[in-house]
Amino acid sequence: MKQVYKIDSDGYYLEPVILYPRYEEQEVEVTPDPYTDEQGNVIRPKPYKEIQTIAVYDVPEDCVEKQPPSYYKARWQNGEWVEAGQAPEPQPVEPTVDEKVLALERDNQMLRLQNQALADQYQFLEDVVTEMIVTTMP
Repeated sequence: MKQVYKIDSDGYYLEPVILYPRYEEQEVEVTPDPYTDEQGNVIRPKPYKEIQTIAVYDVPEDCVEKQPPSYYKARWQNGEWVEAGQAPEPQPVEPTVDEKVLALERDNQMLRLQNQALADQYQFLEDVVTEMIVTTMP
């Protein structure tokens, strides 16, 4: 069994495909390794032929044997896999309830400080106006 990778007519990866082999008998020539006999002579056995059964996989034309990398959109081009897509835009992370409460508490504290500063400024201006009135009156 062997896995190959199906592509469309433009070379884009579609899906994995499982292939099952067909078996053929093939005659191969075997050359045994030389060895040394009891007298120290090197014996080189004659080559012989034997029949071996081999698995043959018929890979369809719309399939590629090389596994595609983990691309967003893999494309088979000029004998190699290339990236043909773009990474998706990152989605903003929604703050948790605790983070929202903390942010609102900070905003509330800032508004209280600003309100106190305005009240102090108003009191200062009121004091200045009162002093001006007192000093200008005979």
